[in-house]
Amino acid sequence: TLEERFGAVEEGAMDAGIAATARIAELSGEIEAMRAAVAALQPAPAADFGPIEAELQGLDARVAAIATGASSADAEAISASLAALQGDLAALGQSVAGFGGRIAALEAGATALAADLEAAKTTFSRPLFVAGDAAGTAALRLPILLTTLEAAFAAGTPYAAELLDLIAIQPDAAVPQVVADRAGNGLLSHQAIGTTLAAAIPDILAVRPLAPDAGWQDTALDWLKTLLAARPSGEVAGEAADAVVSQLEAAVARNDFAAAALLFAKLPEAMRLAAGDLVGEIEAQGAAAAFLAELRASILAARDGAPQ
Repeated sequence: TLEERFGAVEEGAMDAGIAATARIAELSGEIEAMRAAVAALQPAPAADFGPIEAELQGLDARVAAIATGASSADAEAISASLAALQGDLAALGQSVAGFGGRIAALEAGATALAADLEAAKTTFSRPLFVAGDAAGTAALRLPILLTTLEAAFAAGTPYAAELLDLIAIQPDAAVPQVVADRAGNGLLSHQAIGTTLAAAIPDILAVRPLAPDAGWQDTALDWLKTLLAARPSGEVAGEAADAVVSQLEAAVARNDFAAAALLFAKLPEAMRLAAGDLVGEIEAQGAAAAFLAELRASILAARDGAPQ
């Protein structure tokens, strides 16, 4: 049994030695391959700092040349840059000086404005009219009275008190008789005149005269127009009855009663009679408007001619 065991051990040892020898041979081959690869590698070239050193030396030489006042291309470029900077600084200084002048001018203007404001405060702190100054009081009240009268004429309200105050201030004012007569009750208002005229237009057109030499066709057409109260749409120029009526409506629409009264005067008598009392009401409003216009013109003329 021992001999068998020793024999088995010897065989095992022999097999292990053979395997180890094979492994050693394999590793030796790998080492040789690695040595060959290392031998094939070339050493890295040494760094060449010559060009950089040359550039540094050149820069040092340029700096030295500039320091000693030598005229090189770089020195000239730097000098040009410095001159440009100096020019920019000079321009900036001029701009600052200009701003200073403008600020001074603004301060002077502000001072003058403050002086004007103080003068205005002094002026408005005084009363416009002193007690007992009848002329000053009248001058102040007159425009208010004119405005009040104009509103009363338009609205159709009485204006007797305002008219008396106006006559007291302006004794030489030429008040139209119709304006004086209507002071207690007022004039027919602008709105009422427009409404009354619109209602009276068919009656006014119904009595317009026909052309004496018109044929039966024109006569029939005029009769149809009269029946339908047909008239031009909008204001039409001309002297024919239809044109004058269109102008009359436009004048009343813009509250130009002086012009409306003149247009009524152009119409035949039969057409004016068909309007009834409306003609007199328009004439009254036209007279009132002309009265106010004359008063305003006289006030402006007196103000412009007064000594300053």
